[in-house]
Amino acid sequence: MYNRGLFHKWEIPVTAIVTLACTRVLESTWGIVLAQKRVTCPQCGARVDEEDEYCRRCSAKLKPEVPTFPAEEARTEAPTPPPYERQFSLIQRLYGVFLKPSETMRDIGLKPDFSGVAIILILQCALVIAAFSIAMPKIHITGTYAQEVMSAMNIVFAAVLILSPLIFLLRLVVKTAIVWKTCDSGSGWSFSNAAAVTGYAYAVDVALGAVGAAVGSFLLPEFHIDVSTLETISEAIQTYTSQTMTLLLAQMPITLVILFWKSYLGGVGTYFGTEKMCSKGMGIGVFLLLGFIGLVINLLSVLA
Repeated sequence: MYNRGLFHKWEIPVTAIVTLACTRVLESTWGIVLAQKRVTCPQCGARVDEEDEYCRRCSAKLKPEVPTFPAEEARTEAPTPPPYERQFSLIQRLYGVFLKPSETMRDIGLKPDFSGVAIILILQCALVIAAFSIAMPKIHITGTYAQEVMSAMNIVFAAVLILSPLIFLLRLVVKTAIVWKTCDSGSGWSFSNAAAVTGYAYAVDVALGAVGAAVGSFLLPEFHIDVSTLETISEAIQTYTSQTMTLLLAQMPITLVILFWKSYLGGVGTYFGTEKMCSKGMGIGVFLLLGFIGLVINLLSVLA
């Protein structure tokens, strides 16, 4: 028969044993899990959890900092454009300012050179020599001090020949500095770019000088000066000044055309030299203003 008293006698010990066994199993399992999650501090050797950011004993940082990177679009730099390749040779640039002005001045503004500028300065000096060579034979000195006056004129002629390269170079430097600063427009373009653009624009002045020398050789009047008295000298100078001014005024339409053409060249070269930050209108305006100032100075020098 079923003995109920015997069951009650073993009921409590069996329950306790089962409970204890389950507890030991759970502790053993949880301990293994905890042991897997516990590491040691590299600073002091204390045991810490994997989730801990700092050691509880020495406060050392347990997890290394993960570097953060900007977005891929921000880290991707725009490709650098290839450097500009020169398109026109020296000779092509010299005649291109007349035949292909826009393309030529773009090439000069982006890839400046000074060989052409030097040639233009040399041609300007040569035109000065040509002008004196044309004018001197047309000047006739008579009177008591004719020999002395001719000697003085020859000295002046020689001085002009010596100083003309320096004068043209100084004019180029001053005009370049004005164009460089006035037309910068935040582009940071270099003085060399401005000098190349300004120098090549003077090619039109060479053309004007050549035309003037050719016209002057035929139209420049004979100049007779009687140096016997101050009155005759003054009268001859006034007559020559009047004739010369008439000739300059007759050439004024050609002079203005050349002036606008030169200003257009300078404006285009400035536009490309400043990477299109200075407008063509601004560049043309600056060159026009400088050209009119030079024209006024020339007229005043004749009147003086």
